[in-house]
Amino acid sequence: MKKLIVFALLYLMTVLNPAFAKTNKSICFYYNEVDSIRELLNFDRVVLDPSNVTDKQISELHNAGISVYSYISVGEYDESLPDYLKEAKRTDNEEWKSNIMDVTSPLWHNHIIQRVEALKKRHFDGLFLDTLDSFNAYADEEEDKAEYDRQVEGLTKLVNGIHSVLPKLIFNRGFEIFDKINFKPEAVGAESVYKTYSATDDSYSDVSESDRKWIMDRLNHVKSAGVEAIGLDYLPDTDLEGRVELAKRIAALGYTPYVSDGMLYGMGVSYTYTVPRRILGVYDGNLSEDNGSAIHTRITTPLEYKGYIVDNVNIYDIDFSKVDRSRYAAIVFYPEGGDGYRENHELTEWLKSHVGYLPILFLGNLPDDTEVLKAFGITSKGELEAPYKLEKKPALSKGIINPVFSPKDKLFSYKVDESKGFKVLARVTNPNHESSDLVFKAPWGGVAVDPYPVTSLNNSQDIWLLEPFGFLDLMLNLPEIPAADASSESGLRILTSHVDGDGFPSRSWFKG
Repeated sequence: MKKLIVFALLYLMTVLNPAFAKTNKSICFYYNEVDSIRELLNFDRVVLDPSNVTDKQISELHNAGISVYSYISVGEYDESLPDYLKEAKRTDNEEWKSNIMDVTSPLWHNHIIQRVEALKKRHFDGLFLDTLDSFNAYADEEEDKAEYDRQVEGLTKLVNGIHSVLPKLIFNRGFEIFDKINFKPEAVGAESVYKTYSATDDSYSDVSESDRKWIMDRLNHVKSAGVEAIGLDYLPDTDLEGRVELAKRIAALGYTPYVSDGMLYGMGVSYTYTVPRRILGVYDGNLSEDNGSAIHTRITTPLEYKGYIVDNVNIYDIDFSKVDRSRYAAIVFYPEGGDGYRENHELTEWLKSHVGYLPILFLGNLPDDTEVLKAFGITSKGELEAPYKLEKKPALSKGIINPVFSPKDKLFSYKVDESKGFKVLARVTNPNHESSDLVFKAPWGGVAVDPYPVTSLNNSQDIWLLEPFGFLDLMLNLPEIPAADASSESGLRILTSHVDGDGFPSRSWFKG
């Protein structure tokens, strides 16, 4: 029992260094939609986009003892400017496609204070003040010192006003006003200590030595004033090991680390990081509802038994901005038809460019796009003529049942090259020496096509032709994590009771 508890703690919160866990508070910057708080529970503090989190979720995080900060842009306006703010605009931020505002403008001050008051009513603990230094785009200290000083004075007044409404503040930079404001912020963060991100071409690169020294000098000044310094760096989600090492380097400087993707859409690495436990389950919404889909009725239970959570999504509604390695451990496609692949061009393009990004399991059928199949190392040769004879490799095919083929069955021929890391578990051949690989393990996941993995019997029941637990283990190679229990995601136990009325139409099984 003790071993299980320790393992569960390691799963929930992977700690970079045991000493940090006792003295330092982790932080997460997450600007994607919060569809569940389960991953956020692993951090002490979270900074969220207020438009992507509900009041109920804020309350749930508070109940779990987590501080919730709202993102707010102090120097820029991201959307199309309303008429009443147009006079307060100074220039454009071309990289992020936003409006850089005049931080001395009373119009802008009123707008920001109203936003802060609204966020306070939603019970955010504090604010993360971004774009504090954007005024430098139009007020150069060397070219026009008087204008620069006027902007610094205006920004100082604005931030003091924000503090009077909601005192807990984390700055993103804002070094120009740090020694001028009449309070100490909770923390000061700075992006790109070692690694930076460019939104222009979606690229990651090293920070120059001179830029790093400039950032470190200012963060060290923040620390000398007794204020927490946060180093926020960027690496793609394909490099978890690199993220962990980078977070350790930042922590070694005495800064609270956070390393994530450039858009802050995934879960990053702080003093702790989340082990992905979600599986993306893809079904065809034109053929069934979510709760009647093959994903829900056949795949969810075995994966939940393993401790994973299946997010069912219609094949026509996949939001690829949310499909990332920091949240998902694998993808299972079970659309029960080929139309979903054919009609979703964005999906086929994503598949071609993401082979090996996440373990993928195709069930029932494969995309018929030859370029997609080629990217996955599969060759399609059209229909395979009956009759069929099944061949299995005993060493690999434990738990595979022989299907019954009828003369009317129409199977497609799929071939893989076993010299390239594929392992065929079951294939069919015909008298013409043609064959099709029906079940195989691949370097990127696996495949089980019709009649696998489930076939229908004459009595209107379905039967697994594969042992689902072992099969999913083999194909997805998922890390072992603690099995699911009967609790909500907040950790509170659930009491269930069942009242039945069978005693009225049915007789008792006991005498009398």
